[in-house]
Amino acid sequence: MENRTANSSVLPRTLSLLLLLLPVLFYGCAGVPKAYRMYPEPERPKNEIAVIEGKRFLYFFIGACSHSISYLDYQVVNLEQYDKIEFIPGFHTVTVRFGCEGFYGGHYQYAHLEFNAEAGHEYKIKVNRWKFYPEVLVIDKNSEEVVSKEVKRFKEK
Repeated sequence: MENRTANSSVLPRTLSLLLLLLPVLFYGCAGVPKAYRMYPEPERPKNEIAVIEGKRFLYFFIGACSHSISYLDYQVVNLEQYDKIEFIPGFHTVTVRFGCEGFYGGHYQYAHLEFNAEAGHEYKIKVNRWKFYPEVLVIDKNSEEVVSKEVKRFKEK
């Protein structure tokens, strides 16, 4: 009887361990997301392009907040399969859709930001939501310096 009890307690532990490892295994199978390329072929070396992170999602018990790039230089950006955008350095306008939704509904806004991208640099969008008037910024990932200026903001219809 004792031997059978010891074996029966191994099964739940094994199942628990397997359930904990499954998300890690599936995440590994998904592969590394590629960047959405906003310049013509051929592919360029990293020191000749600029890269910006395109989207971010924050989940809470009562809802979710997100932001994503909708347009780069007024061209639609398709970020369904991508997390980053590669583009030619220089002066750019990026349009960011941001907001929150939950049980109470949701609302989203758009912000047009201008910034000068440098070759070999990587940027990210940061939204400071916890202010009365949320800040939307482009930040250089290496220096953490704000490199953008907000030009215009409007609400989603």
